[in-house]
Amino acid sequence: MSSQKQVQLRPSMLPAIRECGQFRSGKPRSFTLDGTIRHEALESKWESDNQRIASHLAPLLDDRDIEGIEWAFDYMQIHAPLNDYPLRIEQAYAVYHPETGNEIMVGHLDYVCGDHIFDVKWRRRNYREQMAAYALAIMQARKSKLVTVHVLYMESHQSEVIQYAHDEAWDEVKRVINRAEDPQGDPTPCDYCGWCSRVLACKPYLESVQTLGEWVDPLEAAMDRSLVKDDPIHLARALHLYRRVKFWGEQLEEFALEQSMGGLDLPGFELTERKGRKFIPDIARAFNDLGLEQEAFLSACNISIPKLTEARRALDGSPLKDARRDVFKRLGDNIKQSQPTYNLKSLEK
Repeated sequence: MSSQKQVQLRPSMLPAIRECGQFRSGKPRSFTLDGTIRHEALESKWESDNQRIASHLAPLLDDRDIEGIEWAFDYMQIHAPLNDYPLRIEQAYAVYHPETGNEIMVGHLDYVCGDHIFDVKWRRRNYREQMAAYALAIMQARKSKLVTVHVLYMESHQSEVIQYAHDEAWDEVKRVINRAEDPQGDPTPCDYCGWCSRVLACKPYLESVQTLGEWVDPLEAAMDRSLVKDDPIHLARALHLYRRVKFWGEQLEEFALEQSMGGLDLPGFELTERKGRKFIPDIARAFNDLGLEQEAFLSACNISIPKLTEARRALDGSPLKDARRDVFKRLGDNIKQSQPTYNLKSLEK
């Protein structure tokens, strides 16, 4: 392993470093904070006597969040060996070098039950290196030969189950550490750029910004409706370039706002404040306070199917799927679906 450059690592960084050796963690983004709220909501179900999401967190979640949290909770109840081991939540475990015994990194594992790890994510992507580090930490702490990792994807209600032996886990972790400590490694734009502290100075992004500024003729071809049908390559290239530049611009905007809120005076800009949205967490109290007829009051309310499902489930403790099926059966054609939305998904890696 290289000794030229020591990098302060965490298990959560490893999948990103696998894609880009120059990746370094930045400050939390808005989507990171959304994930934190989901994690806290799931934890609150485990800590609650009635297995309900904490009341102060429920208003911060949308329907898909709640469905994902309920699914993850049910999955863990089925697959965690809860009769044999305690469920440990958000505890820190260290990873040690197998040869030197030196501590390499420390990670906070979502849930550990015996030799089973349950890690909660929102969207499916590669997490193998992070999970290998977690498995290594548990094997070292418990002197286990095998550890089973369950990666729970709340958005799609899917699980990925990986079983690790010690040498296999260490090989994956060591490979990424070597990549992180390679002084010749080039930055590589990837899905993890949004978490990287170096993105504003990243060479590929700066080159894209410069290219877009100089790329006049191809952009004209991309916007020419008479040409684009027969030759869409310019439009596709322009869209790829725009998305890279747009992402870089969003990071620049966020950085500038952070500096301005810290007291920096940016010429030509003024820091303004927009008030947060107002909401009513206690609906029953609102109904009593307003004195409206029930029909008039209900016409101003939105109903959440996942929250109805959670309430139905709390009546008899039925599994999530059964409670959801019962809600849909009872409401029937009173459940409607909004119009779909469309997006161009990039096939470029």
